[in-house]
Amino acid sequence: QKDLGDKYDLCEKKLERAEALISSLGGEKTRWTENAKQLGDDYLNLTGDVLVASGVVAYLGAFTPEYREEASAAWTEATR
Repeated sequence: QKDLGDKYDLCEKKLERAEALISSLGGEKTRWTENAKQLGDDYLNLTGDVLVASGVVAYLGAFTPEYREEASAAWTEATR
């Protein structure tokens, strides 16, 4: 009888913990969905980002910061 009561209590505690875990993870689905969408957008822009960064490193080091900014903006617009 005592063993059955102990098992009942243990099962009840496990169910309470499971409900708490499921309710706390409910908001994670939204966060993970938004994060996955953002990563997808970043992936689409990856080629252009690498192209612009490579151009800055290879060609713009000797120029003034103002010119580098203008050229980077123009290259970014050209790669969209």
